[in-house]
Amino acid sequence: LSPPYSGPHRVLGRSDKVLTIDNEGVISNVAVDRTKPAFTTSDNAKTTAAEPERKRVVFHLSSQLPPAF
Repeated sequence: LSPPYSGPHRVLGRSDKVLTIDNEGVISNVAVDRTKPAFTTSDNAKTTAAEPERKRVVFHLSSQLPPAF
């Protein structure tokens, strides 16, 4: 079985309703409603008391189409 989504993908730009992403070398515009956030941390990031660890938000694309009305 394969997951029903792909990702995480790098977000290159965003507006209120559209994300521009790098999908394995293909630049795509995707509606925000078709994405979900993924919270990841960098494995090689060093944190100190003065600098808290930063989290990245990565969006996964759903390969399932929304239901037709």
